[in-house]
Amino acid sequence: MEEGKPSATAVICALVRAAHLLWDQPPKIFEDTLALELSGCESEAALKAQMDRLEAEVARTTNPDFALAMRRSVTAAVVTRSRYLEDEVGQAVRRGVSQYVILGAGLDSFAYRRPELANFLHIFEVDHPATQE
Repeated sequence: MEEGKPSATAVICALVRAAHLLWDQPPKIFEDTLALELSGCESEAALKAQMDRLEAEVARTTNPDFALAMRRSVTAAVVTRSRYLEDEVGQAVRRGVSQYVILGAGLDSFAYRRPELANFLHIFEVDHPATQE
């Protein structure tokens, strides 16, 4: 972790959620409309450059095929995990659960994307102070 900056894993998850929303074919597994902004990228072009840089970095230490497979695997893991968790939270709220604690919240956008739950659900995000800032 760099002082005063979110963790690399938090940023990568935001990048991946943004890329999925912008570039993957429908139907979308998970739609995080705030991920691009949270990722620190000011545009779709900046997102593409950042994703390409990360893939190239992996390819340098492995090979291009592995880097592409890694990018696809990480995307699948991040978006399916996000979708699963939010579906489970929705079911929990219907059962009367009133608190949602996100440990290792990273750059999660749930509380901002789901303001309609504010009357029913107390959301607690826990992470490293620099990431939460």
